[in-house]
Amino acid sequence: MAANVFAVLGMHRSGTSLLANMLNNMGVYVGDDDRQMVNRFNARGYSENKRVTMVTDTLLHFFGLTWHTPWELKPGCAHDPRLEPASATNAGTVRIAAGVGVKDPRTTITMPFWRRFLPPTDYLISVRNPLAVADSLRERDGMPIADGTRLWLYYTLRAVLMDLSKSDHF
Repeated sequence: MAANVFAVLGMHRSGTSLLANMLNNMGVYVGDDDRQMVNRFNARGYSENKRVTMVTDTLLHFFGLTWHTPWELKPGCAHDPRLEPASATNAGTVRIAAGVGVKDPRTTITMPFWRRFLPPTDYLISVRNPLAVADSLRERDGMPIADGTRLWLYYTLRAVLMDLSKSDHF
């Protein structure tokens, strides 16, 4: 296995947990905090590191956003000076080293922030039919199909552009 970090990017309900579980089966540590958490929407668990998820939720909350309302992130906000105390804390709390996998669909949005703490990273993008994703979100969250497909497009474009753009801008 390569010495890089593996970041699983993609929309919620698109197979990111499956991809992270596959990495875990190949010997990539993806975090044991939430890997075993299962529910009727994900029978095999989410394969998310609880500390990464907490930091990502905090980042979105800081900017007044949620995973399903990410639209208002401004370019460059990863370097907002008000994030410095949180950045110092996160760097010490969440240790992400080579051979580790990072998976939380929200990191598709916040990866520019995370890049500050990551060694070289390989991005793996999970893609699923947008209508299947939207239908799953409708079933799980009651989200209208149009909103689910719009989110799918937003997350998928962010994931694809993340590897193309080496900038640290949101």
